Amino acid sequence: MLTRAALLSVLLLGFTGVPSFAQVRVAVTPFEAEHSLQRYTPYARGELENLIMSFGNVAIVERARMDEMNKELSFGQMSGMADAKEVAKFGKMSGANILVTGSVLKVDAEKKGFSGFGISTGSSQTTATIRVRAYNVEKGTLVYSTTASGSTASFRTSIGSMGKSDEASAAIEEAMKNLAKDEKFRVIFASIASTPLQTAKIRTEVAPVPENCDIEINGVYQGSTPATLDFAPGTTVTIKLSKAGYLPWEKTVAPAAGMRIAPELEKKR
Repeated sequence: MLTRAALLSVLLLGFTGVPSFAQVRVAVTPFEAEHSLQRYTPYARGELENLIMSFGNVAIVERARMDEMNKELSFGQMSGMADAKEVAKFGKMSGANILVTGSVLKVDAEKKGFSGFGISTGSSQTTATIRVRAYNVEKGTLVYSTTASGSTASFRTSIGSMGKSDEASAAIEEAMKNLAKDEKFRVIFASIASTPLQTAKIRTEVAPVPENCDIEINGVYQGSTPATLDFAPGTTVTIKLSKAGYLPWEKTVAPAAGMRIAPELEKKR
């Protein structure tokens, strides 16, 4: 049975049959926030991961692995933005199809109270605002960006209280519920999941001199050399090799079985 997300993509793309769908691998980076809001970031990240998992046909990259890569590459910073090369590096290292970043922008509480005649009452409303961005790793492009807010209210008396004890967490939950209502967010995962599994690939070895050159395929970073890359049959790709101290090498090729690309880069003068 197709998941709701996968079925949505079939309807959107006009498929008449039911192909074999690939599972989407999603990497969620640590949430960012100003210092005073950082205590809320682990909870917000967990809620976002749970939301994405609820779409079905999704695997979340192990959190410890993402944290380690985030420390190594200092991804995003507070801007939440990333260029194509950063996205591709994260995707290559994590094996993800989609990279998702998040920030806690605001958690505000408005409180009101009354005390008199031996009675004490109070009410509060807490609002949380988060920002979520999603990147297509293969293309190195930003495909989704939004802010979502959620609010929760509680009422207290001198006798007892009503409402959730952790109002900030409850407000973050409401923000995630509002994000879940955005079909544009769901379609991101469905559209990649709708790509049929490809079994036949052309394997090409890239081994220039010197080693440890950066590889870009059609302008998207793919790692460093030496490397073995897989391409779909019948495709034409532009391969660019670059390394500090050397002139870049670039060529458009049609990958064929057993192909080995091993140019010698020229040193800069």
